[in-house]
Amino acid sequence: MKLQLQAGMIWSSVVCRSTTNINLVKWWQQSVRLGQGTLGIISNRQGGKAFGILKAQQESRLEEVNQEFLTDEKYKDDEELDDKLISFKRKYMDFDLNDQGEIDIMGLKMMMEKLGLAKTHLEVKKMIAEVTGGSSETICYRDFVKMMLGKRSAVLKLIMMFEGRCSETPKPIGPPPKRDIRSLP
Repeated sequence: MKLQLQAGMIWSSVVCRSTTNINLVKWWQQSVRLGQGTLGIISNRQGGKAFGILKAQQESRLEEVNQEFLTDEKYKDDEELDDKLISFKRKYMDFDLNDQGEIDIMGLKMMMEKLGLAKTHLEVKKMIAEVTGGSSETICYRDFVKMMLGKRSAVLKLIMMFEGRCSETPKPIGPPPKRDIRSLP
C-alpha cells in the first residue's frame, strides 16, 4: 500500500506504521490540500523571511479590498474612509491567525480578550453569525469592513474604539517603583 502525497512523492506503508508517522502524513496531506506549500512557511510562526513574505502578500490582498471600498459609491460620503480602512486592515492582520484571509472563532475570542472584553464561545459565535448572516463560522475581510462601516456594528465598533484607547496609555518602562506600606491596599 502506498500513499500519494503530492506529485512525485510516494511513501510506503512501512514508513507509516507508527502512529506518529501516520499523523505526520495526515498533517502533510492536509497542508498540501490547503495549498500551503512547504513546511517552512507553515510551521515558521516566529517571523523571519517567510513570515514577512506571507504578511506582505496578506497586506496586498487586503489593500485590493480597501480599493474596492474606496471606489464604492455607497461609502463616498465618509470623509475619513481611507484612515479607517488602514486601521481596519492593521487590526484584521493582527487577528487573522490562520493566514487564510478569515478571522475564526478563536481569533475573534482572542481579540476580545486582548481588549479586556472576554466573551464566551457562544457569544462569539452569535457575533460572527450576526456579521455573516449565519452563512459562515469565520469573518472574511469584506464582511469585517462592511460590519465596521455599517450601522449594526455597535459591538465591534466599540472594540476598535477601546483598542484605540488602550494603545494611547503608554506602558511603564523599566523596573517597577519600590513599594512601601502606604501604597498597599
